[in-house]
Amino acid sequence: MMRSRVGAGRRVVAGFASGARLAIGILAAASILASACDTRQHENPLDPDNPGTHGVPRALAAIAGDHAVELRIDPIGLSDLAGFRLARSTGGGAPAVVGDSLLAPSTRVVEDSSVTNGATYQYTLELVTRGADGGVGDAFPAAPDTATPGPDEPWVIDDGAPPLVELSADLRRARARFGAGGPYADIAVDPSDGTVWAADEYDARLWHFDRDGSVILVRDDLAPLFRLAAGGADGTLWALSRETRVLYRLNAAAEVLDSASVPDAGTLRDLDTDPSDGSAWVTDALGAVWQFVPGMEPVPVVTSGSSSSFAIAFDPDGRGFWLSHPNTGELDFWERLPVWHELVVPAGVAIPREVAPRVGPGGEVQAWVVDLTGSLALVEPTGVIARTAAIASPLAPLAAPDGSCYVIEGGTGSILHVSAAGAIDHRLATLLAPRALAIWRP
Repeated sequence: MMRSRVGAGRRVVAGFASGARLAIGILAAASILASACDTRQHENPLDPDNPGTHGVPRALAAIAGDHAVELRIDPIGLSDLAGFRLARSTGGGAPAVVGDSLLAPSTRVVEDSSVTNGATYQYTLELVTRGADGGVGDAFPAAPDTATPGPDEPWVIDDGAPPLVELSADLRRARARFGAGGPYADIAVDPSDGTVWAADEYDARLWHFDRDGSVILVRDDLAPLFRLAAGGADGTLWALSRETRVLYRLNAAAEVLDSASVPDAGTLRDLDTDPSDGSAWVTDALGAVWQFVPGMEPVPVVTSGSSSSFAIAFDPDGRGFWLSHPNTGELDFWERLPVWHELVVPAGVAIPREVAPRVGPGGEVQAWVVDLTGSLALVEPTGVIARTAAIASPLAPLAAPDGSCYVIEGGTGSILHVSAAGAIDHRLATLLAPRALAIWRP
């Protein structure tokens, strides 16, 4: 069993001076020195009275990967450590040592590859100080961390710098940041190889990143882009410019295969691809929906002219698409029949905005829908609200294969996991101001 204690008498701990004894014999300045030394003592991150750490610093980050967890150790400014002790437990079992029984004080990264995808592990770290004799002294616990390894490769764009963030497989931690400029307007993951496209609308650049975050190419001679959609297994990318109303179809080398102008009507809103044929679909603020097939002129599918369309999102099985109208509070599902058939979803979501379709457990057509009044609702075309999760400012929902949903909590910068039952069961990574999520699943 790992133990820790704070030594009595406010000793010198790992390079941090305790000044309580400095006041002895200096009676005239006792209160001043005691106050100053007390302040210095509380700067020690191992001090229970430290206002930031309360004696349990965040010195460990567990980064989940595929069949592995990368454990990152931060010495938090301690200069006189004898080393670290790492342990792992799961399912309430006894902790098992990770790595050497006492890791060298220079250790910063340890990889735990004896893990199983889908299992959740808790990791603990002890910071071991040097004793008075120069040997091993006391051990102080850091805050534990949790990781669930898996094959997913999640990405998010954020207002921080650099603007593209690679997350851990369980979305609990930021693994690394990439790119330049920004903030990026949108991202898309190529389903054929897991590479990542990012649109910088402000700097009019299209970035293509490899799975390790290295830059494959940057193209700066296209119109400023604000929406991207991966077109299928052939590596096709659709890219939409709000400024010029041009829709591009590009290959993996970012070469333009086709381009077309979106008819001049309302402000462009959204872009998605039809999984059944790889065609691109664009919405505008006047309620129009346009279909673009490679090499063809746009085909108007919906032209309401009165209800502003915002988000368009296709059912994963290609059975139809969802269309939200925040200004009127309407939500539609357009069913793929011999001709497109509109199903107006009965009232239930007050101000629908972004939509993340999913396939229900019985094959039902369902979607997670952001309600700007402060919730995330699981909706069926019949109007049935199967689940509701209260979230103050939900953004950019992303449905998971198991029916659950990832969603950004605006205002806090946190990524939340909402279970298939509609419960917020995990608060995951917290960033500056995340905008959009994308996940590659090999």
